[in-house]
Amino acid sequence: MESTRHNTTQRTGIFSVYQLKSFAD
Repeated sequence: MESTRHNTTQRTGIFSVYQLKSFAD
């Protein structure tokens, strides 16, 4: 369970970065 939660957090972080890059672009 903890591992899955950590994985989700990492995915969200990467997704946020992608959104920010697209927004900046």
